[in-house]
Amino acid sequence: MAENSSQIIGCGSEDVVFINKQTGARTTEESSLIGQMYRVAPGTSSNVAIAVQPQNGNVLKISISGTQVLETGGNVSGICRKGDKIYMAVNKFNNQGYILILNVYSGEIVGRVEPTFDFNPVDVFCLDDENVDNYRVYVHYVVPDGEDLIGKLMTFNCNNPSQIAHAQQDFAGGFLEYLISPNGTVFIGERSDICPIGCYIYFLNYDLTEKRGPFWAYGGCVKEFDFILDLNYFVFTSKCNDSIYFFNDSENHIELDGKCYVEHPYTFEYNIDEEIGYCFNHGASGATHFFSINLSNFTSTQLSPPYTLQLVNEMFYNPNDQYIYGISYDMIYIIYNEDIPEEYTIVKTIDIEDNFNRDDDYIFDEANNQLYLPVTDEEGYINSKKVLAVNLANGANKVYDPVLSYQKSIVAHFPEKVFKIFGKSLAWYHDKQNIFCAQMYFSNTSLIATHTHSRTLTGNWDWISFPCMPRLGNEGYGSQDLLEGIYPLDDLSLITLDESGELELTYEYLTWTTDEIPTLVSTKGYKYDSDYSGNQSLDVTGVVLDPATPIQLSSSYENWIGYFLEFPLLPEDAFVGVWDKLTRITAKDWTMFKINGQWFSSSRVTPIEYGDGLIVTASEDCEMIWDYACEPAEEYEYPPPEYFSYDEQAEYTPFYFVMDSTEDIIEIGLMADESCVGAAVVEPGDSIVEVNAYLAGIPSGVPIEVETWGGYKSATIGSENYSVVNPYTKKRISRKVYTGEGQPYYIISFKAGETVGDDPLAMLQPPSPNPFSEATVLNFVLNRQANITLSVHSMRGNLVKTLMSGTYPEGLCEAGWTGTDASGNHVKNGIYIIRLSVDDKVIVNEKVVLIR
Repeated sequence: MAENSSQIIGCGSEDVVFINKQTGARTTEESSLIGQMYRVAPGTSSNVAIAVQPQNGNVLKISISGTQVLETGGNVSGICRKGDKIYMAVNKFNNQGYILILNVYSGEIVGRVEPTFDFNPVDVFCLDDENVDNYRVYVHYVVPDGEDLIGKLMTFNCNNPSQIAHAQQDFAGGFLEYLISPNGTVFIGERSDICPIGCYIYFLNYDLTEKRGPFWAYGGCVKEFDFILDLNYFVFTSKCNDSIYFFNDSENHIELDGKCYVEHPYTFEYNIDEEIGYCFNHGASGATHFFSINLSNFTSTQLSPPYTLQLVNEMFYNPNDQYIYGISYDMIYIIYNEDIPEEYTIVKTIDIEDNFNRDDDYIFDEANNQLYLPVTDEEGYINSKKVLAVNLANGANKVYDPVLSYQKSIVAHFPEKVFKIFGKSLAWYHDKQNIFCAQMYFSNTSLIATHTHSRTLTGNWDWISFPCMPRLGNEGYGSQDLLEGIYPLDDLSLITLDESGELELTYEYLTWTTDEIPTLVSTKGYKYDSDYSGNQSLDVTGVVLDPATPIQLSSSYENWIGYFLEFPLLPEDAFVGVWDKLTRITAKDWTMFKINGQWFSSSRVTPIEYGDGLIVTASEDCEMIWDYACEPAEEYEYPPPEYFSYDEQAEYTPFYFVMDSTEDIIEIGLMADESCVGAAVVEPGDSIVEVNAYLAGIPSGVPIEVETWGGYKSATIGSENYSVVNPYTKKRISRKVYTGEGQPYYIISFKAGETVGDDPLAMLQPPSPNPFSEATVLNFVLNRQANITLSVHSMRGNLVKTLMSGTYPEGLCEAGWTGTDASGNHVKNGIYIIRLSVDDKVIVNEKVVLIR
């Protein structure tokens, strides 16, 4: 709604209502243009409103004198794919059309081509063959000529769209038939609804210069173009003069090889296996038949089914079963061995005959043996494109609905005549199984994903991401909507982290709590846990994220990120662009740390897999892109322990065992409170083995024991038989490790003959957090009972506060400082010294920074 000084204005699907503020009197103006209106604004005088039709982009002026179109949003009149781009012809009927460029992975808009001349594009086409050196996209557009239209043909360099070239020929304002061969030829012909005196076929080079003079087909009309790759034949079907022409096409010349007579041929296709051509005709008497064509002498033979055939507008060859398929408005015929052995029924509630499409507007997915057809669903004001899928193995039908309820665009007059020329409405990217469906009446294209990502969830704190979702680009998708697809569904928890801290989503007692994670984003990583005791499945049909999508990394907190490349990579390859800026990489099964500028990890690190979630820390804010150009890594999984068993949790502390011999050790386990908290298999040749300790729920100060299994018996390794290595100083100390020490990781050496330093009586861990604003935790380990003092001092050595004093037993000791002095007063911001003294001897000093 909107208002001016005297009126309140509201709008609906067809009407605009003007309400007098003083009297309440209502005046209704009916829009003559169908379409939902939105965001109405007042005009410069009473009973005048400006409204937007959001689904098609039109701007309307509604008044007592009628409805005026101020701006048209445009129609997507054609679509094609070349490489990793989708090209859409958008016609605005005002000489200011453009070509919109989409990313084929995500559907995101990545550019547009806007010529400076009068430009009303009605079709766009290209040759998408990586083996052919043709980097051009071709556009059929029209310009007004009085009350008529002139058709023109242009091409632009898809690598540099500003490089535009034109064909010398002008055309009438109707449809063009076209075909691009791999031999450097662009074939062009003008289609006609009535039989003309004759028609020209134009033979152009890829740059639209003339390759040879045009061919005149007397009494002919352009019905269809085809190309037989095995024979290098360009096939031109002409209904009006009962002929099918066969031209030999090469890089240097084009010549007519032969002509076959068939009464009123409609469509042609070649069976590579049988080396026979087939065509369909619609004779003058109304009879319809299939014909086989012998290409050695260009003769035809009628096939004789015992029933009347529906009109077939298009045929294609299926190498999976070596059949020819003919598409009619409600039937698909199967032709093989000069017979029609089978037919499939198309969903009859949807009429594919009146789709305003080209006859060849279909997609054949050879890998999955699926046929996709555009269909128009019209109900009331709604007129949107859907896609009908036909399984060619059994004829099963399925309609893909892009979930659109777009209102019709205005009936565009350009100029003084209805202008309805459309190209293909479907484009296909097989690698991601994305179908792009141009909504011809609207200024948009629907992306219909037929790709399904199936995954297995253990429900035991899986580290995951969601690379495939029904959304465009890296937009978020409703978390509840997606996770409701888990089967079997049980109580669950999903956590992640951002700059605000840890976020959690839960499903408990049939109730979803999604306030903190309302949407899922493919570039983020998550941890998933469920109460279900077995494996669960999650099938998601959607769009795979563009591999070049950037991820922002912060140096201020842990970055939980998602991996969305569809092949595995080792971390040094995956993170190659930011390798020097990272300080830690954590996956579900392993962690890598940077120590003194060098990376440290176990001997074997599993590759990062599609759909994994990871946690990384960085030394500076940066942007990373997964290295999608790298060669895939060889897949590898850690073997599960057989002797030790434990429960995984959301977090773990890695223990790295460094060894020079693994002959007597098959598995290493970590024990706390007489329970195994983590274990790993030692494989031949391992020099560093990572064992992850899951310590949540175990109180601080519990010693962590090391146990090994050699195949026949287990053995507990005493602390006197291994050493704990300081990663920065390389010093080795024989001591016990306790829960709650707060270390990010431990390096345990099993190497024989190493020199172990004198065991310090106490080891003070660095304060955490540091810097701090409210409180910092301090802990230290005593190797035996001793008299200790833990105190805080100023940088000048003055005592600020004593935190601990007295005799303490062997083990872990903990304390905290809240930034106060002995009197409980807050001290100033600055640097302070944490001092640990044992038996009146200063052992160690640690600095801590207070910032409030």
